[in-house]
Amino acid sequence: MGFQGSVESFSLADVFQNLAMNQQTGTLRIFMSDGAQRHILFESGQVRFLSHGSQKPLLLGEILIGRGVATQEQVAQALAKQQEVRKPLGACMVELGFLTQAQVDELVRHQIGEEIYDLFGWEKAQFEFLDGPPPPDLFGDQPSIGGALKLPISSLIMEAARRVDEWDQLRQQVPSFKEIYVVSPDAQKAISSGQLETDAVEKRVLSLIDGTRDVEDLIADSFLFRFEVLNAMAGFIRGSMVTPASVEVLRASAERLSQAGNPSRRCKALERLLAIGGDNNEVRRTLAEALAADGQTEKAVIHFSVLADVETKKNNVDGAVNLYRKILQILPQHLPSRDRLGSIYAQRGQKREAVIQYGELLHGFLNNKQYGDARKACLRALECEPQNAELRQELIQISLAENDRASAAREHEILGDQLARVGQTKGAADNYRKAMQLMPSLSHLKKKMASVMLTQEDRRARAKRTLLLGAAGVALAALLGAA
Repeated sequence: MGFQGSVESFSLADVFQNLAMNQQTGTLRIFMSDGAQRHILFESGQVRFLSHGSQKPLLLGEILIGRGVATQEQVAQALAKQQEVRKPLGACMVELGFLTQAQVDELVRHQIGEEIYDLFGWEKAQFEFLDGPPPPDLFGDQPSIGGALKLPISSLIMEAARRVDEWDQLRQQVPSFKEIYVVSPDAQKAISSGQLETDAVEKRVLSLIDGTRDVEDLIADSFLFRFEVLNAMAGFIRGSMVTPASVEVLRASAERLSQAGNPSRRCKALERLLAIGGDNNEVRRTLAEALAADGQTEKAVIHFSVLADVETKKNNVDGAVNLYRKILQILPQHLPSRDRLGSIYAQRGQKREAVIQYGELLHGFLNNKQYGDARKACLRALECEPQNAELRQELIQISLAENDRASAAREHEILGDQLARVGQTKGAADNYRKAMQLMPSLSHLKKKMASVMLTQEDRRARAKRTLLLGAAGVALAALLGAA
């Protein structure tokens, strides 16, 4: 029988224990609101298969390299053989004589165990269990411990509980995944002389700590599991074997990464440099340019905006304008920059440029259905160009969208007055009529409309008289010519 729930009300330990005690067979799905999910296949109450969902897992070949069990060349040979014989990578490693079957089984057990331990840290997760065989192909290309090898639930739960308790301590010792570390000089000497004893995991992590990788990079590049890397890092920090990179080290690392063509990691070094070096505008500018070049647009805009605010406070208006233009080049929909650029142009008397920016701001707000902000942008544009009929029409549409009939009628009246002054009597009359349709109580508009229509009739009569006089003149001329 299937069941479902939340880990906040029913812990995963209880779920696993229940499945083990009842020796159930089926698929347990654990998922988060951000889309992360795992599928675990139970057979007779024991774990057999694990699916990683859409997230990229550590592959067996990567685990072999990360733990120093096999070399990259050996894994490459096994992968080539796998393409030929279509067997699991572990089986190919055994056939090539690189590993024993016992080693492969232990590594696969370790791989699935680490993935499951990680699930116990999903505090907001949901779960559901479905009886019976899994959907086709759900576990087709996923890690399997296979054969008679199964993961006993009791040991899984005990280890997971231990790690949950230890996790908070590790996060206190390694508080940020963004920190970049370097190996201390004493540790370097001990490593070089062979005096430092380390296991395979510690050796792998130490080899990657070079002042350019943050903790996230160490996890990704080591081909080790997150808990393993954090556990090793916590030990290094406690023993003063590693220290956070200094300003000088980070500057050198950023330059080295630039020359090596590694923009993403260079951005991380610059971010750390900015974080520990204070609000250094030179570093911030370099970082903003680097982020923009690396395609990290949103982050680049944040730093460019800070720099623009600095230029504004220094009364360097031209510098601020250039920065806002740069923002809009890489992110045209950035409305705050449109707003500030429009304000600067309006204050400098560059009315047309201000109207352009306010117009873009207006349409941006309309696309987001932010009618109140759209109205403000439109009014600021009209302050620059009060006779702009298109903006006045936009304001009418905004008022109607907000069901503000009185404001829409008022804008129709203003537009009618403007058209009447330039002799566009039909347009003026149409706007007066629309205003009265929206607000019948605006009786004074009847006089305005009558005045416009009277003027129109006068012009028609004058045109008719001119036409008749012209015709009479032509006829008279014809008679005189005949005489």
